[in-house]
Order: sequence, then C-alpha cells, then structure tokens
Amino acid sequence: MLQLSPPARALTQLSATIGRAFTFAVVAEASGSDEDELVRGLDELWQRRIVRVQDVNTYDFSHDRIRDIAYAEISPVRRRLLHHRVAQALEKIYGDQLDGVCGQLALHFEQAGLTQKAITYYRRAATAAHHLLAYAEMETHLNKSLALLDSLAATPEHLAQKLDILALMGGIFLISKGFTAPEVEDVLTQARELCYSVGDSETRFEVLCGLRVYWIKRCRWDIVAELNEEILQLAQVTQSSIHRQAALRFAGSEAFHQGKLRDAYTYFEQAIALHEANQRLSNTHDHERDQGISNLRYSLGPLWLLGYPDQAQSRMHEMLERTRKLARPFDLLISVDFALDLEHRLRRPQAARALAAEYSALTANYPYP
Repeated sequence: MLQLSPPARALTQLSATIGRAFTFAVVAEASGSDEDELVRGLDELWQRRIVRVQDVNTYDFSHDRIRDIAYAEISPVRRRLLHHRVAQALEKIYGDQLDGVCGQLALHFEQAGLTQKAITYYRRAATAAHHLLAYAEMETHLNKSLALLDSLAATPEHLAQKLDILALMGGIFLISKGFTAPEVEDVLTQARELCYSVGDSETRFEVLCGLRVYWIKRCRWDIVAELNEEILQLAQVTQSSIHRQAALRFAGSEAFHQGKLRDAYTYFEQAIALHEANQRLSNTHDHERDQGISNLRYSLGPLWLLGYPDQAQSRMHEMLERTRKLARPFDLLISVDFALDLEHRLRRPQAARALAAEYSALTANYPYP
C-alpha cells in the first residue's frame, strides 16, 4: 500500500470501506472526485492487481486479505467519516429503490455512529427479507436493531420501536421456528410487557394473538382463556372490526374445545357476519382479509359436527379461494390443513389425497418446520 500514490491509497481505503465488491457510481459519489481523477486511481489499482474488473461498472478486491489490510489502515475517526459518505452515496444513488441495499445502509450507518438511522434501515432490511421468506436473514437484522436500541436511552420513542421489533420477531418465530418454540414465548412475553407502557393497541392485539397460538399448541387452556378475555376487553375499547372478529372467533374456539358446538357455531357466524358487513362499508385491506379467512377456517369443524356437511364444504372452497388470492404460502399451508381435515371427515379420499400432495409440496418448497 505504501507504494501507491496518495489519491490511489485514499481510493483503496474508501473502496475497502464499501466492501469486497464496489461500483464505480458509489465510489464516485462517496469520494467526490471527478471522473478523470477516479479513473486514474482505479487504473493504478488495477495495474498493481489490487482490484479486478468484474464488469463495466463493478470492481472487487483481488483478495480479501488486501481489503482487510486497507481497511485496518484507516483511523477510527476517518473510518466513521467514510462509512457516512458511503451510506449517503447509497441513499442518493438508489433513491426509491433502497430495499435491495437496506442491509448495507444499516451497516454503514451503524459504523458511522448514526445509530437511529441504522435501526431504521435494519428494520427495513428485515421487512425486505420477510418478503423473500428469508427468515434467518430477517432474524439477524431484527437482532441487530434490538442490540442498537438497547444501547440507547429508554425513551418512549425507543420503547415503541423495540415493541414493534419484538412483535414482528414473535410473529416470524411462530412461522420459522414452530408454534411451540421457546423463543416464541420469550419474545412475545417481552413484547406484551412493553405493550402496557407504550400503549399501542394494534401491536398489543398482534402480540396477544401470537401468545394465544403458542399456548393453544401447549394445550394451556387456562392461559388461553385469560388471553381471550384480554382480547375481548381490547376489542370493547377500540371497537375495531378486526379486534371484534378475533374476540368472537376466539370465544367460539374456546366453546368448540369444550364441546359447546352450538355456542361455537353462533360465535363463528357472528364473526363472519361482521366481516361481511365491514366489507360492504369499506375497502378491505390485508388484515381484514386475514380475519375473513380465519373466520371461515374455524367454522368448518362445528358445521360438520352439527350435521351441515354441504355448508361446511362450501365454506371450505370459499376459504381456499380467498387464501389463494393472497398468494402467501404459509397462509395457504394453514388453509390446506383445515381443508384436508374436513375432506377426511367427509370421507372424500381423492380430494384428501390431492390436498395432502399440495401440503407436502408447500412444506418441501418453503422453510416451515
């Protein structure tokens, strides 16, 4: 490195800050150099085989060790400055297409000492990973957000951010680790405790629903009953259609597992009617659609047991049709599970085999335990 000209050496340090690979556009924006000066510097690095050309716009270091040495030579104070410049360059270049570089932005802002911006981008990177079903990557981003939040003062704003991350993490753990994974209880219990100080009714609803799933699968009906009551109280306060449907459905589920089939049927029908009324009054968003599908799922068992197989089958087809429109594999997995159970009870082996094959394909193609 000592044999390099000062401009080339500075360019090496900036490139090392970006990472193993870097683009001409990011280096140009972060360095502030004009094109001729930048080309001379890159040419010198290429001539000395420090960097290689990958394509017309992209370069990388010829060896990780070279990059490590260049980065180690940067003083701590200058390193913060360079990370900040790289982050600003990425924001400017990618503009309204930041999802693909959120992870990089978060890392650079973290190294630049801009903790709040790093938290924001780690959270956004987690959302982008969620859309790709990359749960391990999502968990990594969320853990980094939590670690950074724990380093800050416990202000109302920071507590609200922590609650948001814990709630999201708990919901994802239900999918990625399994309904009864200990991590689910740990994260959602932390989130529940935060709910009371933050006062976010929407997040509290999500957290209570997640905990309810966990304790149902643990067959702790005493805890489930307490959660049902808390959700009912929340619904009475918020008067949200989504909260009220959930409260009715959960009361129906509790009655169903106690063998009170008529009561269960009544609760589920009320939830379905409330969903249909709300559909007529407003544009239906994803959370409302989820409630409608869940209402249909839970109505299948009571309908069949009470002697209405045709009505149960009709509801099942409607449930599957709505779920397929959502195009979310985990939701489809759950709906197929309910449908498979009903087809088995209806003694329709061919239909049951088709659903079993679909279920197997979903579990083979997606990372669900």
